Amino acid sequence: MAQDFSKILEGKVYSDDGDVAATHVLNTTTKKAAITDINGFFSIAVSLGDTLVFSAVQYKRKEIVVNTSILESKFLSVPLEESNIALDEVIVMPYNLTGNWAGI
Repeated sequence: MAQDFSKILEGKVYSDDGDVAATHVLNTTTKKAAITDINGFFSIAVSLGDTLVFSAVQYKRKEIVVNTSILESKFLSVPLEESNIALDEVIVMPYNLTGNWAGI
């Protein structure tokens, strides 16, 4: 009989440019999330078959399904691939800003 085994998975995201702080780590199965620290480290609760989604503006979205090997591992390293995002247009909305702008 199979058991529902869950644990806190620890890991690190990394990329060639090294800017991995604040990458979102979402367990889409449980709807729980974590955010990486400045060095890319994270920890999140997982069970067998859960789907983890790693995302940040500067990286392509990455999905990993938690298998037995991941569940039994002590640490998960996740490479992220840079995404080239080009915006066709940026619209800046006017705001009523107040204050002393002379020092800026």
